[in-house]
Amino acid sequence: MKSTFLKIDAKLCAKLMLLCGVLISQGCTTLLKGREVSLRPERLAILESHTEQLASVKRLGVVVRKCPPSIGAEDALRNALGAATNFEIVEAGSKERQKDTLTVECTTAVERDGGALGSNRPAAIGLLANLASSNEVVWSARYFYRDKDVSSDVLALKDRFEVGGGGVKFSSLTELSHAGLNEIATSLGAARTENMMQKR
Repeated sequence: MKSTFLKIDAKLCAKLMLLCGVLISQGCTTLLKGREVSLRPERLAILESHTEQLASVKRLGVVVRKCPPSIGAEDALRNALGAATNFEIVEAGSKERQKDTLTVECTTAVERDGGALGSNRPAAIGLLANLASSNEVVWSARYFYRDKDVSSDVLALKDRFEVGGGGVKFSSLTELSHAGLNEIATSLGAARTENMMQKR
């Protein structure tokens, strides 16, 4: 009976220590935000941006290459562009030749392999975006993010804890991909708006 009590007590202590670590590193207020998971989408690098040509782009074709079909990259990109930019997006499957085309290619696409507290292989996504106008690149960006697991970064737990019994949540390849595509669309929309304002 005594040994059983000690085992339960040890497990309880371990959970309390883990919870205290989360509270100390992040603070109670942030912990109670809800079920959001931070993907830290600051992994975007703008490679090229030409003011005059970008501001003149109005109707935009969309091409997605080398992305796993399961992540729905083209639909996600079209939705992101529709929300974050004022381009007229050409419909999927259109045979119309486009002067201006945004091409996004998956350079890295790794699905997560692991359990609740660690992984042999965390999810990762790499994206390369090029907006070409009359075959000349006028805007280009690169995005990369590799998810983190608790065993490799204990502090990452503060971004993963779910209130209400959800436990620890990790991001899938699809979630990371959509976060990256949203970041690309948002940055492109901001660059075009800024360039249009400069022309006035």
